[in-house]
Amino acid sequence: MYLCKNEMASTTSAARKHVEKIRKTKFSIGGKSNPLTEDLHQAVKNLSAELYAKDVHFLMELIQNLVFILMDAFTTHLMFLFSLLVDP
Repeated sequence: MYLCKNEMASTTSAARKHVEKIRKTKFSIGGKSNPLTEDLHQAVKNLSAELYAKDVHFLMELIQNLVFILMDAFTTHLMFLFSLLVDP
C-alpha cells in the first residue's frame, strides 16, 4: 500500500502529535512538570537500592527459583511414571 505525499504528511504529523502528547502527559517533557515526578524517582531509586542490597540475597533468590523449576520438572516426570504404572 502506497500513500501519496499529502497522506504521508498527515500521517507523519499525526504520529508526531501523538508522541508529543505522550511525552508531555506521561513523562512531563516539554510541558508543565508534575510535582510527583521527583518523589516517584526517589522512591524507585530507594526501592532498587534496597531490593538486592546484598549479593547473597540475590543468589538466594536465584537458587530458590532453580529449586522450584527442578521440583516442577521432577513432579511432572514422577506423575508420568505413576500414570504408566497405574494404567498400562
